[in-house]
Amino acid sequence: MILTANSNLSLFQAFGDVAGVSSWNSLSNNGEQIILTDNLGNVVDSLTYDKSWYQSSDKADGGWSIEQINPTPSCIGAHNWSSSSDPKGGTPGKQNAIYDPSPDIIAPEVNALQVINDTTLQINFNETMDTSTLIDSNFSLSSGVSVLNITVANQLGTEVYIHLTEKFEAGLVHGIRLSNVMDCAGNAIEDITLDFLVGASPNLYDLIITEIMAAPSPSQGLPEVEYLELYNPSNKVLSIAGTILADAINTTILDDYSLWPNEYLILTPNSTAHQFDAFGQVLGVSNWVSLNNSEDKLSLFNSQGELIYTVSYSDAWYRSSIKSDGGFSLEMIDPTFPCLEESNWTASESTAGGSPGKINSVDNSNPDLLGPKLVQAIAINASTIQLRFNEKLNTSAIQPSHFSGSLDLSFIAMAMNEDERSLQLTTDNDLVENTVYEITANSISDCSGNLIRESDNAIDLIIAAEAKPRDIVINEILFNPKSGGARFVEIYNNSTNYINLSGWSLAGLTNSRILTEENLFMPPSTYYTITNDASVLSSQYPNAQSDTFIKLTSMPSLPSDEGQVSLINPSQIEIDAFSYNEDYHSPLLSDLKGISLERIKFSGQSEDPNNWFSASSTEYSATPGYENSQSRSREVQTGEISVAPLVFSPESSNGANFVTINYSFQTPGNTLNIKIVDAEGRMILELGQNVIAGKEGFLTWNGTTHQGSKARIGYYMVLLEIISPTGEIRYSKNKVVVGTQF
Repeated sequence: MILTANSNLSLFQAFGDVAGVSSWNSLSNNGEQIILTDNLGNVVDSLTYDKSWYQSSDKADGGWSIEQINPTPSCIGAHNWSSSSDPKGGTPGKQNAIYDPSPDIIAPEVNALQVINDTTLQINFNETMDTSTLIDSNFSLSSGVSVLNITVANQLGTEVYIHLTEKFEAGLVHGIRLSNVMDCAGNAIEDITLDFLVGASPNLYDLIITEIMAAPSPSQGLPEVEYLELYNPSNKVLSIAGTILADAINTTILDDYSLWPNEYLILTPNSTAHQFDAFGQVLGVSNWVSLNNSEDKLSLFNSQGELIYTVSYSDAWYRSSIKSDGGFSLEMIDPTFPCLEESNWTASESTAGGSPGKINSVDNSNPDLLGPKLVQAIAINASTIQLRFNEKLNTSAIQPSHFSGSLDLSFIAMAMNEDERSLQLTTDNDLVENTVYEITANSISDCSGNLIRESDNAIDLIIAAEAKPRDIVINEILFNPKSGGARFVEIYNNSTNYINLSGWSLAGLTNSRILTEENLFMPPSTYYTITNDASVLSSQYPNAQSDTFIKLTSMPSLPSDEGQVSLINPSQIEIDAFSYNEDYHSPLLSDLKGISLERIKFSGQSEDPNNWFSASSTEYSATPGYENSQSRSREVQTGEISVAPLVFSPESSNGANFVTINYSFQTPGNTLNIKIVDAEGRMILELGQNVIAGKEGFLTWNGTTHQGSKARIGYYMVLLEIISPTGEIRYSKNKVVVGTQF
């Protein structure tokens, strides 16, 4: 009997008996439930079909009927149906083309095993099952987890849920064994073990970046596209789903992918992923993070936002200026030590420019055998310090108790920074200004597990003081260098304080230069030399102390004849200034190139021409980074007036080529008249007239006469007329000898 819509009766009369149905309900192509009832409403037969019953994707598209195989089966269900084999597409009104009354002697099969969650599995069978065999004892797990209960989802028993007593471990392959499970005809499924797993969410260093193609042009043979290579060094199958890839600015979320242990995965933009199919496993990435050629920071985070891996590369890591220009990837040398940075990366040695999806071309043993070194300690504020190490640390095991400080300094809290090589400590008491603490790190290891050595676990923490004007003074300047030479300015800490030069600047006549943005502490009584060419300065002045050099890209404007130089702190307060002039040099010098002007006394005024003189030729005419050849700061004042040295030679190369006339009064405001007379009482020079003197100070005589010529060898008298603020006049006479060099 054929059933069809009333309107279609004539179409099927040639095929057999036909009954027309009013209000015919169209049959869905995708499947639905059909129920046949009698006139009393009793269900005669029913079925629920779907497209899978065709067992042919081509025939499921249309033009073919679904036919029952055996009209008197032991079991009902999809296994007893299939698409018609009749050339017309169906057999209405007669025996089905696929009719087969043979009994069911074929064992059931598992169509699918699906992990619903970490305590529930779903199994689908290909035919109607004997539900009495779908019991707990017929299902067992290889991992030792027990079956809690079984839920049969439908009357046919084709869909079963296995609920477990506890969670199975993600990232490992587990097995579920089926035994004594039968279909409704009594055919037992062969005892089988089905494997299943759920990829584990990656933890720290479970997933690492082992190759970076940031500059793919010009291509050496690879697709001209940026890519990253991921590697799974763990013993777990990892689920990449939800993993966050980030550079220094942008982030993107990776699609699902299961990466097995010791396997590689190429990441590249979605639009170009097909270009890497020949190289290995590939995962296209939406919203690709563009890789900077010169430097960038790349990080992986799991779906919980926890750090998996991070690397901050630069073009210096290529170790080749040619390869850093493009076409070659950066490759990790030894993935066993993933937290090593520059020392564990280099340019690819592959002729293709990289080795995506396989072992790197530079793969080699590169063990990390040394523990970390504590390289910096700085104060962030009065109760917080920051420590920096030379490599990444094992952050999981660090506690505040691992750190101690001298002067009873201890710490109550700690926070690791994102770079994993620096951290912040909170002190129990406020730090004291102008104090040096020794900070010690104990039982700290790097991320490779190496313990810090005693030789590397301590460093000074300097708490700097606020500098006042003239705490640091300009001590020496070379403004007229030799041909091909370098200018420099030397500064000296004339205070008893530690001073931080971070953010300080050196100003010239028309511009200024920042000395450093980093912390740079200047201890008391020390020198720093500011220059833009350290190598030239060292070669022209062999005694130069290179460890005092502050290297600038360029110096501020320092004209070769006269100008001004100023030292300015971050608050734009002028700490010291000097208006120099080539006339301050010894008048006996014929060539001033390459000769510095040196400060004579730290206590003297920077703007006093008498406090400056030409550097001695015995010191190659400059003393960058150490005590000035003309320094008189160590001289001790005796009495109201003193002269030193008592013997000098204006043309000497040993430094004693001028004399200082030093004064020290009880009260300021005295007026001085200074004359130099020879042994016969003749005045050869009026050194100063109506000089208003402070309580302390000095003047210099370079051994020349009022005519500018060198005084003759012999005895001379320095005559001072001192007029007090009340008008009282007194005199001082001091003998000096002008000598010569032989």
